[in-house]
Amino acid sequence: MDIDLLETFLTAAKTENFRRAALLLHRSEAAVSRQVHSLEQSIGRELFVREAKHIRLSEAGVEFLPQARRVLDAWQAAQESARPQGTGGRLHLAVSAMVAEVYLPRHLASWAKGHPHVDLDLEVLPSADIPATVASGRVAVGIGRHLIFLPGLAVGRLWQSRLVLVVGTPTGDHDAALPTAADLLSGGVLFTHSHPGYWDELLVTLRRHGYTPRAVAVRQVAVTRRLVEEGLGASILPRVAVARELAEGRMAEVELPGVPLPADSVYLMVRRGSNPPAVEDWVAGLTRGRPLPLGG
Repeated sequence: MDIDLLETFLTAAKTENFRRAALLLHRSEAAVSRQVHSLEQSIGRELFVREAKHIRLSEAGVEFLPQARRVLDAWQAAQESARPQGTGGRLHLAVSAMVAEVYLPRHLASWAKGHPHVDLDLEVLPSADIPATVASGRVAVGIGRHLIFLPGLAVGRLWQSRLVLVVGTPTGDHDAALPTAADLLSGGVLFTHSHPGYWDELLVTLRRHGYTPRAVAVRQVAVTRRLVEEGLGASILPRVAVARELAEGRMAEVELPGVPLPADSVYLMVRRGSNPPAVEDWVAGLTRGRPLPLGG
């Protein structure tokens, strides 16, 4: 059975909504619906009762739920046991605040469980400082949002997320009419510079398309997200950073027609040459064993 289908089923069962499941899985709602349908065809029974705006487990779905969890848990345990184990010691990582909050928690938990004899030091630094910190040898691995090549440093893109215009929905009302991009960006507050790498050019692009927001620079994604959620303004943020807020209805995505938005990228950095087993294992776990082209 396709493990990906089980993960989609379990997420849909938890959220009771294909749209929210799609946001959490970073897929389209249509893709989630197709995967659930494919699983139902494979089993030969309907797993969900479809209602107007929500779904709920059918009798077959309730019976299937614990079995799906067991299979997925067994698969994850098998993956962990198959990975090469570290040889002890200490692994020092430098990551940006957003990476630490959004990307790493699940990987940290599974990695620490499989490597009880490796002490992990996690240092949160500004993205711009991470490449030099790794190149100097002070930390073994860096993960940040700045693409900077330095001598002796290998860099590869690890993750990417598209940017979205988001606004807070303090009432949590999914059916309330959303403001348009023109409503938000014609003199309204836009929290900017959560990533200095693209914001200056993005503001120029917005003005070229006739939008004249009142830019308020906030240099932390977590702070920007909180301000938006409180209804104090809008922002353009990586979708992965606001997936939970979108899924829970605390934020809403607003279409920005005609405006090309850049993607937000996260980069993995290690020093060139041989690295300790713990470092090699960490990189293999992050990339799920797939080759990651490292330039520099």
